[in-house]
Amino acid sequence: MFKGISNIFQKSTKYSLVISWGGTRGFYALGILKALEEAGLRNQIEAIYGISIWWLIAAYWSAGRSAQEIFDEYKDLETTHKDWLTLFSTKNLLDNKLLARRFKKDLPETFEELKIPTYIGATDMKTSRLIIFQKGKLLEPMLGTMALPGVFPSVEFEDYFLNDGGIVDNFPTQIARKKYPKNQIIGIALNMFQKNKVPKNMIETLMLSLEIMMRKDIVERVQEIEIAFYEKIDCGILELDKKKRTKAFNQGYASGKEKFETIKKKK
Repeated sequence: MFKGISNIFQKSTKYSLVISWGGTRGFYALGILKALEEAGLRNQIEAIYGISIWWLIAAYWSAGRSAQEIFDEYKDLETTHKDWLTLFSTKNLLDNKLLARRFKKDLPETFEELKIPTYIGATDMKTSRLIIFQKGKLLEPMLGTMALPGVFPSVEFEDYFLNDGGIVDNFPTQIARKKYPKNQIIGIALNMFQKNKVPKNMIETLMLSLEIMMRKDIVERVQEIEIAFYEKIDCGILELDKKKRTKAFNQGYASGKEKFETIKKKK
């Protein structure tokens, strides 16, 4: 299943970490990163690629936070608070001001201040292209890539009109491979489609539609990378249930430990 399995855990091996679009399912990715830390691989991550709202995993982790610290900080995030709602807006359901304030408080101002080279993909709605940001201001590209259409507001930045990066490329493993061709890729795909789901309201219909659309290249791409995580996660894209968030985190941690231990035994 894995390419180059004999050298995956050599200290000289470098990795590119790619995290897909997936909303609250990103807690599963955090669990995998916790297992990755325990496997002693953090210092071998040479680049991080992230898409959509859980690009913040990449930013916080690259800034030096542990996976457990990020989980503890965001597991209780409540998007039904009145400060999130934009009751009189015809463009989006939620505001991003609370997240913007938190990002400013917690994170450096520029990409260059992060400890690991980090790449954020956001969709420029003017040209329908995926724009990869890797230098300069950090806040605006972060808010841009999490601007899920109809949910969070678009972001005007430089000459771009930014929305969710997953619209164009939900899982940028090919971009990571082109930039770092010698690296092994650790890919975390958060959207294994589950059949026979019946949406109950407008939000669930929107999320299910996006899930179907953004799954288009995932199946093929997980077969092309060295270490792939791709499984069903019992956690909604905008999950409010804190127990399910914790369950997703624990599932990712267990999957990460099992896979890394299996690879070590095969070395």
